Amino acid sequence: MRPQSIVRFEIFYWLSFVVSIAETALAWNDTKAQMAAANPVALQFFPAMMVAGIAISLIITAVLWYFAARKASNVARWIVAIFYGIGLVFWLISLVGGKLPVGIPGVLQVVGIVLQTLAVIMLFRPDAKAWFEKTPTEAETTETFE
Repeated sequence: MRPQSIVRFEIFYWLSFVVSIAETALAWNDTKAQMAAANPVALQFFPAMMVAGIAISLIITAVLWYFAARKASNVARWIVAIFYGIGLVFWLISLVGGKLPVGIPGVLQVVGIVLQTLAVIMLFRPDAKAWFEKTPTEAETTETFE
């Protein structure tokens, strides 16, 4: 039986991914305009690059979810945490540099960061730690008789 923290991790993790996809869709035209300004030649590859990026992101997300939430892989747990940390640093740099999107895409980015933060926190709660270490928690070893 998976601990409650792992169940919550799954919810927050997948919600953050869905929010990220929604933000990408809403910011599509702005991202395309930025690419056109930066490199007009690359603009012809924009749709393929975006779809490939989303597909790769989905594959990585699904693999990490599977191994962290279903197979109790401590390595996957730490990879999720490291990816989160790297993403948070880049997001903070964008925030300080005034490069975050405005409007609903910007709000969705903040919501996504909050959901990711909650997901990672769930991976390091005591019941999740015990599960990753493959040691039963106190709740699992206590029997009740009625």
